[in-house]
Amino acid sequence: MTKLFDRIFCFLSRHKLLALLAVAAFIAVGIGVALNMEYEEDISKFLPENEEQKKNKTVYESVSDQQKVAVIFTSADTARVMAADTLTEAMETFAAAFEAIDTAGIVENMTVAVDDASAFEMVEFVYANIPYFLQDADYRRIDSLLAQKEYAAEQLRRDKEQLQMPATPLISVMRYDPLGLFSPVAQRLGQLSPDAGFDIRDGYVFTADGKNSLMYFDTPFGMVESKDNQRLTDMLSQAADSMAAQWPGVKATPVGSSVIAVGNASQIKRDSLIAMTLSVVVILLLLVLHYRRLSDLWHIAASILFGWLFALTGMYFFRDSVSVIVLGLGSVIIGICVNYPLHYLDHLIETGDTRRALRDMTAPLLIGNITTVAAFLCLVWLDAKAMRDLGLFGSLMLVGTILFVLLFLPLFAKPHSPGKARLNINVDFLSLDNKRQRRLFMTLTMLLTVVFGYFSLKTTFDSNLQNINYMTADQRQGLELMSGNMPSPGVYAVAEGKTRQEAAQVNDSLTHVLSSNHAAVRGIGAYLLTPEKQQERLDKWKEFTETHPDLYSKLLPAMTAEGFAADAFSPFGELLHKDFEVEDEDYFSTLTSQITTGYMVENDEGVKIVNYITADEALSDSLCAKVNGAVPGAFAFTPRDISSSLVTMLNDSFNYIGFVCGFVVFFFLWLSFGRMELSLLSFLPLAVSWLWILGLMYLFGVKFNIVNIILATFIFGQGDDYTIFITEGLIDGYARGKEQLKSYKRSVALSAVVMFVGIGTLIFAKHPALRSLAQVTVIGMFTVVMMAYYLPPIVFRWMTMKNDRKRMVPLTLPRLGRTVLAFTVFLLLMLGLKVYTWFYFLFKKDEEGYPSGDMQVCQICDEQNPRREYRHLRHACQYFRHSECGGVQPSVAPRPLRTALLVAKNSVSHKPVGLAQSFLWQHNPPSEFHTRERRHRGELAQDTTPV
Repeated sequence: MTKLFDRIFCFLSRHKLLALLAVAAFIAVGIGVALNMEYEEDISKFLPENEEQKKNKTVYESVSDQQKVAVIFTSADTARVMAADTLTEAMETFAAAFEAIDTAGIVENMTVAVDDASAFEMVEFVYANIPYFLQDADYRRIDSLLAQKEYAAEQLRRDKEQLQMPATPLISVMRYDPLGLFSPVAQRLGQLSPDAGFDIRDGYVFTADGKNSLMYFDTPFGMVESKDNQRLTDMLSQAADSMAAQWPGVKATPVGSSVIAVGNASQIKRDSLIAMTLSVVVILLLLVLHYRRLSDLWHIAASILFGWLFALTGMYFFRDSVSVIVLGLGSVIIGICVNYPLHYLDHLIETGDTRRALRDMTAPLLIGNITTVAAFLCLVWLDAKAMRDLGLFGSLMLVGTILFVLLFLPLFAKPHSPGKARLNINVDFLSLDNKRQRRLFMTLTMLLTVVFGYFSLKTTFDSNLQNINYMTADQRQGLELMSGNMPSPGVYAVAEGKTRQEAAQVNDSLTHVLSSNHAAVRGIGAYLLTPEKQQERLDKWKEFTETHPDLYSKLLPAMTAEGFAADAFSPFGELLHKDFEVEDEDYFSTLTSQITTGYMVENDEGVKIVNYITADEALSDSLCAKVNGAVPGAFAFTPRDISSSLVTMLNDSFNYIGFVCGFVVFFFLWLSFGRMELSLLSFLPLAVSWLWILGLMYLFGVKFNIVNIILATFIFGQGDDYTIFITEGLIDGYARGKEQLKSYKRSVALSAVVMFVGIGTLIFAKHPALRSLAQVTVIGMFTVVMMAYYLPPIVFRWMTMKNDRKRMVPLTLPRLGRTVLAFTVFLLLMLGLKVYTWFYFLFKKDEEGYPSGDMQVCQICDEQNPRREYRHLRHACQYFRHSECGGVQPSVAPRPLRTALLVAKNSVSHKPVGLAQSFLWQHNPPSEFHTRERRHRGELAQDTTPV
């Protein structure tokens, strides 16, 4: 490849005008593509999804008021409780101001007060058609009430008292139910209201403590429509200011997904602008001090611009749209791309020759680019669409940048004047000149790697998107207020079908399963009536009226006694005698049109009916297990399932990124260097730094999220570039005698400082997602640079040097393998010989037929039946030395001594073998040995003369 790019350079250097026109034409095309590209801003596209996750998420987002915006009114002074009348008047003022501002009519259904007329119309419809909505439990309750003799009279008396109170809208339904027989139906209907967790005062919605009131509306814009949501938020702010001018003691806080999304976007812009301004100033200052001329800065900028437009043009052909967040994360990729022009320009300063600099840098630049591109391409197979786009965009940008650096940059970059001063950035703070320092560093590194490796297993994911969203204190307090007053279901049980009727039939089966498990279900299943269910309930109503044929006639005397007119409750009498029939779906539209919000999801895929069950964690899991798979067309999940499923998928994605990127990088390192030893040498800093990063993140309390997990690929990208250059410098110095390691280290240091400043400035951001990026970057850059600086040189020195001199042949894996094999064989042989020797001396017999190991009491140490003869040979030495001085005159030598004598006698050279025999030889000549032995055997008379 070096020769190929050298030939291209020779050709283009003779046709510079052609090269310049090609670059200009491509930039013009790229700008045109960028202007015509479609962009989207949905951060949820970074979340991985499978079919189950997508289905659960669709239902959850549809029923959890994602499109609803609430405006909470409360006292501006937290220590003061604002009067209810003041809050209601402030709400009316806000609504009037907003209506005046919203000239385009963006919001059409702003609810300041509950629409009592439509609500009571719905209730009256239910009472007029009560047979369709009564359940078995209602009939049992009715029978028990009617069995009480005085119940009718007492109930009519309570009705009369209620009529004497100020008029209430519910009095109209009393005509259908004077005895309160059907009140459970109305109670169940009231539980379906979205305001069920709040108090309704004169039609206005208040929290239970009366400190806050709220109004709400549905926004026509999705979370990703930032411009429209920004316009809506601005109108809400203007209306709040107008209201505050008239009611200074009242504070209005808009709360909702779209409002929070706008706040996130605004905060990201502010934080990014501050961080970018600060980083650009610092980076420009560093580069100007380093290169001392503006042309080099233009060359760096042109390289990155070419790569960015190259990536955008490629995305135009592969994708219909691209996420703006992906383009924003391009700043991370720029940190990798900037390495290529920096390394080339730095080496050009060192060599002073454009062509030589190109030949020297082609190999390391290409190796680093191939491995990094391969790492980014690993993202293409993830489940999240935005992550796939990021992998493709990053790969294309890296390819475009390296092409510009190798094809066009050498044509326009000029060498510096010799001896020109420049900024020398050096982060090599540790001095590892002698062996003791290197051993100490490696020992500490290994110990810390074990410690951080242990803690790396405890690094967790934060799947709660609220933790990476930016919210003001008022918005966070408003969300807590809303969630605290709304019932929180433990289980969402969903029945799905292609039509309402089909979904309702599935829902009947689902409700039966839930009821058999004694679950408290809140849903609209009782009001979605299939023809079969209608007929069943009408049959029960007919049975009831036949059981109580004179119910209304018996009521008339009690009515007269309480002063009611004879026709006061005539609708009740008509209800008892009316013949009801099975009706079609449209007949119940007065009811269903008002209760399906939050309980039914209708889209192109069909209809889903949602039931809410309040249950603890154990019961929730049990219900989900019984519903899923047991009821065809139904499924159940908990909000916890969504987050746990997300954590599992993120964890799988994280493991995929770690293992696959690592394998791909290692494979291309091996392919590029051609030696397993060099690829392991380059990969070692990556593996160690990754363990350090995870361990340090756990110790500092930094968690992975859907934003900073992207830096996993970035770490591999930066790390392999750094280690490749350090390894290339070591190879050049050893094999070719080129001392380029210091130059490469300076380039790595400059690149690391630029990236550290570029992303590290986000540490001052208020947005949690941006701040998490900076935290991981600071930890990652520190570990990657330190490992790249020190690990490869130390290991390379061990492979090529011994005692500060070059080895005859460097250490290689085959040589190490043969050495380890030989040493292993040696250890096994020694172990076998040791076992054999132990058994040999244990069972060997002496001349008298006794086992040599079966000895009697040693006269020196008094040890019973010793097993180790060499110990008693030592004792024999002590015996002879002691007997020399006349201290011992034994009649019979102890057996250990006899053994020593036998060894000496049988020696051909009459020289004892071993330490004990040599000591015996020194103090006792051979003749005395023989004399002692013969006397011991009885061949000589016993002599008491000391030896």
